[in-house]
Amino acid sequence: MTLKRPFKAAKFNHFEKALKSDTTLIGWTYFYTRKAYFYQINRRHDSTLYYANKAIMVYEKLKTPPKSEINYAIISYYIKGVMLNKKKEYSASTRNLINALKIVDVYSPAHNYKGYIAYLIASNQHLLGDAKLRYKYARIALEDTTFKKLSKDYGGGYQFLAFTKEDAKEYDSAVYYHRQALSFVKKINNTRSIIASHNNLGHLFLLKENKDSVRYHFNRANELLKQFGLDSLEEGTVYQDKFVKANMAYLDILEGNFVEAEMKLNEVLKSLESKKIDNYTKELKNTCYDYLIECYYKKKDFKSIIAVSDKKDELLKAYENEFVAGKLQELETIYDVEKKKKRIAVLSEKNKEQEIIVSQQKIIIGVIGGSFILLCLTGYLYIRERRLKTNYEKILLEHKLLRSQMNPHFLFNALSTLCNMIREQSKDSIPYINKLSQLLRMILKNSRQDFITLEEEKQLLQDYLDLESNFKNNFAFELKISEELDEEMTCIPPMLVQPFVENAIQHGISGLSKKGVIHVHIKKAEKEETLHCIIKDNGKGYYSSKKNSKETSFSEAIVKERLAVFKKEFNTNCRFEVLLGNETGTEIHLFMPFVMDE
Repeated sequence: MTLKRPFKAAKFNHFEKALKSDTTLIGWTYFYTRKAYFYQINRRHDSTLYYANKAIMVYEKLKTPPKSEINYAIISYYIKGVMLNKKKEYSASTRNLINALKIVDVYSPAHNYKGYIAYLIASNQHLLGDAKLRYKYARIALEDTTFKKLSKDYGGGYQFLAFTKEDAKEYDSAVYYHRQALSFVKKINNTRSIIASHNNLGHLFLLKENKDSVRYHFNRANELLKQFGLDSLEEGTVYQDKFVKANMAYLDILEGNFVEAEMKLNEVLKSLESKKIDNYTKELKNTCYDYLIECYYKKKDFKSIIAVSDKKDELLKAYENEFVAGKLQELETIYDVEKKKKRIAVLSEKNKEQEIIVSQQKIIIGVIGGSFILLCLTGYLYIRERRLKTNYEKILLEHKLLRSQMNPHFLFNALSTLCNMIREQSKDSIPYINKLSQLLRMILKNSRQDFITLEEEKQLLQDYLDLESNFKNNFAFELKISEELDEEMTCIPPMLVQPFVENAIQHGISGLSKKGVIHVHIKKAEKEETLHCIIKDNGKGYYSSKKNSKETSFSEAIVKERLAVFKKEFNTNCRFEVLLGNETGTEIHLFMPFVMDE
């Protein structure tokens, strides 16, 4: 949540002089809020807090505040909540944010920043360990449409829901919410949050005892960390690099590399010695202790298990003490705040005559001006939303149209083959029809979906190649999917690979004197977010077959159109390339988008 561009010093002086020259003017909340924002941008936290407090005090004196002052009071409470969060005063931060929500509930301003406020409350409660409040305010944040459209933290709301479900041992629901978070942060290309999601999913599958998924997600987080790197300057995500290191130590334990695993875990624990005990520190230390216990158990070192268990108990006691101390401090602060409020009320009573005198003309001008600005902003957001929705619908329409072109093309080739069999009175005609009907049923089912799993794509290709090879018996084939890919969870667009396999059969190895061979290999592309599919045959060569086939060019044109649409939608370099085009065979390299099943 941000304001407009900060004022320069000269403009602040101009506003202050105007406000001091006429006591009937209303605008001090606006003025102090803008100063607080100015110092927040310049990272002067104490000054930010000072002016946010000034704005709040001025606002609380207003008995009937105008809309402009209401909006800036909400922002001041929010800024104060952010600053207190950075100072790790999470309870005090929460109180100010709840005050902001109270104003929203009373006045229902057009732009209330409800999602931003609720998300920060949920973040505070996560650090304080209150799962119930974390879940409540995360739900409020996720229901706010403005927060969803404009905030990079929207995926974090799903993470908070997942943590709550994980605490309740509802692991399937936790997996669902973590995948929702992963899907969102991938769309906005937030590498730090993508790493966090993989760490979270790996830990969750560890609880579910699914070691293959644990390996996949922990290794994926480690790959991204090596590729992009992470600094340790920002709170919250600061621990992701340490979590990656601890999780890789766990994989070492699974492989029997106990010495290396123990060294990594002790390095992580040593780096946390000076850190304040909050929920992040507790979770990371607790994870390291659990991994060490696992390591020592496999080494049969029961003495070390007891020592680590004692440290784990000390950690949990220290966290509880810190949490209880925070609650006591919160009660004392509330008492001090109440005393200050009473003092302010007494001062307000003495000066009520000056506060009542308000210029009607200035109020009207202020309300009209504020309403005009809000109207313009609302109009802009509405037009922007309509434009995004139109573009998205256009892309979906293009997908459906292109897939509808693909299926008739494949059916045409299949029926041509069947006609030839019937014309030749082949005994294989009936089995061919049965096999073909099963294949077409699968194609029709997949054509209704934007994405299908790798497992489904593999089955479709297997059936298709079985059909062709069983009846012609003049070629061999191999389908291979890399072990790093989870076939059940990884999804790709349907009918992208099949046209190239079809061309390899119909225009590559067809008519060869020797036995034809087709290889299909799908793996993760290096240094880009696509899947790399290699279709290779030993036929007469790409350029030779292309000269004699208009159908091949038609198939290529459709695939190119689909890949162009995917490239625009997913912002990835979707494409296909011909690596070999001589007389010794063809090798096609297809780079296609993929998503993880949610």
